[in-house]
Amino acid sequence: MRIAFSGAQNTGKSTLVKDFLTVWPQYKTLNTTYRQIIKDKELTHSSNTTQETQRLIRDWMYGEIKKNKQGDTIIYDRCLLDNLIYTLWSYRYNPGSIDGKFVDETIDMVKESMRNLDMIFYIPADKCNFGVVNDSFRDTNLTYRKEIDQLFKMLIGEYNENFDADVFFPKGDSPAIIELSGTREQRLLQISDYIDLDGNLHGEDKSVFSSEQLTLMETVLREQQEQKAVEDKESEQNLIKLR
Repeated sequence: MRIAFSGAQNTGKSTLVKDFLTVWPQYKTLNTTYRQIIKDKELTHSSNTTQETQRLIRDWMYGEIKKNKQGDTIIYDRCLLDNLIYTLWSYRYNPGSIDGKFVDETIDMVKESMRNLDMIFYIPADKCNFGVVNDSFRDTNLTYRKEIDQLFKMLIGEYNENFDADVFFPKGDSPAIIELSGTREQRLLQISDYIDLDGNLHGEDKSVFSSEQLTLMETVLREQQEQKAVEDKESEQNLIKLR
């Protein structure tokens, strides 16, 4: 299965990738992310994005997604649908930052890249139990996040309600788009309604997890949270010493 996690910033996608790999270790993910490209090239991004930034992210994502083939087990933190959403936001709210020709090119590349994905899990901002994280990278403006999420809802809603609309997704060769919500554990449970423990799509109407497996999953996630708290405390102490 070739899977992508999509949604606005600060909805827990990166955390979900880590949690997913804990439960489904047979999957792999990319060693580099779009964030690293932005940092390495010192690009402006998010609500201050430019056409150059969107092009570099888009072309990198496209190249990586087109490398996979049917039967691969890989997950992506975002896909070209995300890139298109942020491009459309800038085109609409920052006139002159993005031109129409670039938008058209991006739509064509999104449609083509969808052929290389089997499933997209979308996390709506209004169903997210995660607080806004100010890590000096993510945009913490809640109005901006809401506007981004509205664009996601518009495109995904059109896709789900009108499969014959060949605008952003290729007919007959597009991934399923599934909405996730709730806590970290609840999101994994929702994913398990579609993916079995071997990492394959299944058609059962119930979760593939037994009670023992659920307990193990909760334990692993709790240990991860405790380890992160320890690391954060150590980092804070080291910073105090430097001062």
